[in-house]
Amino acid sequence: EFADLTAEEFGKMYRGLNYVHTPKETREVEEVSIPDSVNWVKKGAVTPVKNQEQCGSCWAFSTCASIEGITFLKTGKLNSCAPQELVDCDHNGDQGCNGGLMDNAFVWIVKNGGIASWDDYPYTGRDGTCKQGVKNSFNITGHTDVGHSTTDLATAVAQQPVSIAVDAEPWQFYRSGVFSKHCGQQLDHGVLAAGYDDTFSTPYWLVKNSWATSWGEEGYIRVAKGDDECGIYNAASYP
Repeated sequence: EFADLTAEEFGKMYRGLNYVHTPKETREVEEVSIPDSVNWVKKGAVTPVKNQEQCGSCWAFSTCASIEGITFLKTGKLNSCAPQELVDCDHNGDQGCNGGLMDNAFVWIVKNGGIASWDDYPYTGRDGTCKQGVKNSFNITGHTDVGHSTTDLATAVAQQPVSIAVDAEPWQFYRSGVFSKHCGQQLDHGVLAAGYDDTFSTPYWLVKNSWATSWGEEGYIRVAKGDDECGIYNAASYP
């Protein structure tokens, strides 16, 4: 689908994470017993794959995806939240279609008293004027940064879907299978860790993307577990 784009065009159009490394207090966990596999899609905690279109709003989609997950776990109801509200209204270090960061978005949502649903604030795929008076359908009380190890991330994902940042430049030509190509550590894309499977011949993370269902495995990619494959452990967080 993206084979006609140069790497530069692909980056500008379909990624959009503005990540600057700053020391943060992360939650590192002790070695604990966790399941061999977790799939939040099958458990009903993940909404259908969306399409961010040619807008660097991946960070907003990642933020919404993890909020949708924890809301489902708390209420039993699965609905889509509004990345467009983050694109239009969240200027807490975020820049709409020019990129942002999930941690910033979580902070903004807390200060805003919540975030609207997709139906109440539909996605347009471009920067717009912030709409006032839209009902908040989702609310969180804060967020936690995950420690930088396989155990830390697996422990978090075993509890709920988790927002993650990755180096997605090599994902341009992904179609199917467990992705094990070497990635860099230049975090440029926000996605969702929706599960993992340690029982498969090549253990992998199940990752939900926002490039529509025509990309990858119906909009998902399975990323081989390895030594921080694609930077997947470097900036994970959850509401």
